[in-house]
Amino acid sequence: MDNKEFLKTVDIFKNFSETSMQKIISAAELGNYPAGKVIFFEGDPSSHLYIIVTGQVEITKKISTESEKMLSVLGIRSIFGEMSLFSNEPRTAGARTKTFMNYYKIHRDVLLGIFATDHKGASETFRLLLLTTLQRLEETDRELATVYEINQLMVKGLTLKEFCRAVIKLLNYSVPKVDSGLIYVFDEGVQGYNLLGNVGIDNAPLILPAISPIVRSVGNKIIGGRIESTIIDDPGVIYQMMKNISPAETLMVLPLAKKNNLIGFVLLLNKKERISHSESTVDLINSIAVQLSSAIGRQ
Repeated sequence: MDNKEFLKTVDIFKNFSETSMQKIISAAELGNYPAGKVIFFEGDPSSHLYIIVTGQVEITKKISTESEKMLSVLGIRSIFGEMSLFSNEPRTAGARTKTFMNYYKIHRDVLLGIFATDHKGASETFRLLLLTTLQRLEETDRELATVYEINQLMVKGLTLKEFCRAVIKLLNYSVPKVDSGLIYVFDEGVQGYNLLGNVGIDNAPLILPAISPIVRSVGNKIIGGRIESTIIDDPGVIYQMMKNISPAETLMVLPLAKKNNLIGFVLLLNKKERISHSESTVDLINSIAVQLSSAIGRQ
């Protein structure tokens, strides 16, 4: 698909006239970045809108001088940097490639000039951008509510086991389409992982040794100190990971880490059906994993 045909498939451009589309196509700059490349930092000047052709991009927000929070992961045909259309203010978030990425970027001034002459196309573009923003706010509200509830548990003075039991119940309620779950936490005394929270699973092992398949697999999710939660719906992979623990159709894996060491993990399951989860659900469980890592790492 050439650039003309690709850009016409991007939702925010679908209602522009042929003349406007030709201007957009002429102004669009094609480029690529390797995985792990910073596209722009939070606070950088804001001038371009980006469209992903292939690959994935992480949108991040700094929460301290030393740490950041991943807000979302975007894929093909996703738009980012769109706030440049509304303001000359610096970037309110950062963007970094998760995989190799091909992209188009278009300068703000070009698009604003087209908006001034193609009112129908501009109106539909702003409507779609507003809907996207509202959807992201709804997803953020769910995440904030879950994070808030976990924070409330953290300040109650619960024992580690009481905390884990309360958390797994909360996650089974908060994370979409989950019907059971487990929390395992490392115990130096047994050199293994103790089961400290369980909802909906009978006869789960009370201790998992460090050499068990699930522990080895979860440990691989900690990449360069970054926690990478994942959702798995491949029956063969789930069987190998969950052998002797529980059958499942969909498995969410949340590693808990401290200084690159696996200190525990959360397993959230749907035992009845394979579920197609959105990127927002991945963002949610990543946030939970980071928060629980901090809480349990202080115990």
